[in-house]
Amino acid sequence: MSHFALLSHRLLERRLLGDGERMASIIPGMLAPLTLSLLVFAVILPERPLHDVLLFLSVASFVWSAAKSFLESYDLDAAALDRAILSPLPIANRTLAAARTLVVAVVLAFSTFNIALPVSILVAFRYGLPSALMVLLAAFLAALSGLCLAQWIRAVLERSFGLGRVQDFEGPLRLVVGVALFTLLFLSPDPTGWLASRPWLHAVPPISFAFLLEPVPGPLIGSSAGVLVSVGLAWWAFRLAGTGDESSSAGAKATAPSPVARLARRFFVRPEERFAFDFALANQSRDRTFRSRVYPSFAFPFAVIVLVAERPEEPTLVLMALYGATVYLALAEIFQGFSESSGGPALLETLPIRNQAAFRLGAEKAFMAGLVVPVYLVLAFCLLGLSLLGRGFGLAQSVGHTVLATEFAVLVCSLTFLSVREQAFSVTDQGVYAGNLSSGPFVAILLGALAAVVAGVVVESPLLFFASAAILALLIRGLYAVKRRSLAASAPPSRGGTA
Repeated sequence: MSHFALLSHRLLERRLLGDGERMASIIPGMLAPLTLSLLVFAVILPERPLHDVLLFLSVASFVWSAAKSFLESYDLDAAALDRAILSPLPIANRTLAAARTLVVAVVLAFSTFNIALPVSILVAFRYGLPSALMVLLAAFLAALSGLCLAQWIRAVLERSFGLGRVQDFEGPLRLVVGVALFTLLFLSPDPTGWLASRPWLHAVPPISFAFLLEPVPGPLIGSSAGVLVSVGLAWWAFRLAGTGDESSSAGAKATAPSPVARLARRFFVRPEERFAFDFALANQSRDRTFRSRVYPSFAFPFAVIVLVAERPEEPTLVLMALYGATVYLALAEIFQGFSESSGGPALLETLPIRNQAAFRLGAEKAFMAGLVVPVYLVLAFCLLGLSLLGRGFGLAQSVGHTVLATEFAVLVCSLTFLSVREQAFSVTDQGVYAGNLSSGPFVAILLGALAAVVAGVVVESPLLFFASAAILALLIRGLYAVKRRSLAASAPPSRGGTA
C-alpha cells in the first residue's frame, strides 16, 4: 500500500471514528447542520424563487467550505504524537498535503450532504427529482471550489511565511474570518438586484453553480472552468507543500511584551507575582491551542461594532458590544488553565513554587494585561473611529463607556477567576473541561446586563462618571486584597525552593 493510501486511511480513521479520549469522532457533530439547514430552507423555499434558494446554497457552501478547510486543515495532524511519528518517515510533504486534503474533502462531503440534503428533498417534492439532483450537484461543486481555493491560499502562506508562523496566527485569523462573514451577511446588497446589474457575474463560480437548473452557455462554461481551476489550484497546493518551509514556531524567538503588559508589570504586579505574570503572558502568545479557542470568541463584540456602523441610531448596540465582551473573557479564563502540550504542565511540576497564592494572582494579572485590556483598547479604537464619522456615541461618551466597561470587565473576570481551579497552563488540553464551564459566563451575563443599564445613565453626568470609575477601581483593589489573603490562607504546603 502506498504512503498516500496509508496516511489517508489513518487520518480518516482518526478524524471520523475518533482516537480515544484525545480526539472524539466528529460524525455526531456533523449531523447538526442537518437540522439547521432544514429549518432555514423550509422558511426560505416557499418565499423565494428556486433560483434564489440555489444561489444562497451555492454561495453559503463555497464560503463555509473555504473557511472551514482553511482554518481546520491542521487539526488533522497537529498532535505532537502524529508529528513525532511522521517526521522521521520518508514521506514527502506533498503526499501528506494530498492525504490531508482528501480527509478534509471527505469531512466536507459529509457536512455538505447534511446541508444540501434537506434542500434537495424539499425541492424534489416541489419541483421534481432532476431539480433535486441539480441542487446536490451545485452544493458539492461549490464546496469543492471553496476547499481547493482555501488549500491553495494556505499553501502559499506556508510557502511564504513558514508553517509555524501561519499556525501562530490561526487564532486571529479565525477572529477576522468570523467578523468578515458576519459583515458580509448583514451589509451585503440585495443579491437579485446586484446580479441583475452585473450579468457577467453569472459565469463566475460559485454563482455560476446556481444556474445549473437553467443551462445557458455562460454559466455552464464558467462552472466547468471553475471546476478545472479548482483542481489546478489543489495540484498547485501539493507542489507548494513539497517545497515549502517546514519550520515550526516551537523554537521561534519569544515576542516582546506589549506596552500594556510592561506598564501593568511595573505598576500593578508585585515582585513575588512577576514570575507567574511572565510565565502566563509568554504562554498566551505561544500556545496555539489557547489562541485558536479564545480569539474566535471575540467575533461577536467586534461584529456588533459592524452593526453600529450600519445602524448608528441604535446606541444600545455599543453597550451590547462592550459588556458582551466580558462574557467571552470569562469563558477564556477557563482555557488559560490548559496547555497545547505536556511542556507547560511538566515545567510547572519541576518548578519550586513556594508562594502558590502569588503565582495564581500573577497569572490572573497576566490575563488582564494580555487579553482583557487589549480587547477593550481595540473596541475603544473602533468606537472612536465611528464617533469621528458621526456614528454611534460621541467622543466623550465613547471614552466614558469604554473606561467603565474595562473596569467592569477586570472586576468581573477577577470574580469569576475564583471558580477556576487550575493554575495557568498546568493541564494538558485534551478537549475535556470542567462541568462548571458556563458558570463564569452566566455570572458575566447577569452582571453585564445590569451594568449596561447603569452605564447608560452614569455616563451622561461627569460627576456620576468619575464617582463610578473611582468606585470600580476601589472594588478591584479591595477584591485583590481579599483574594490575596484568602488564597494565602488556603494554599497547600509548598514544594520547597525559593520561587
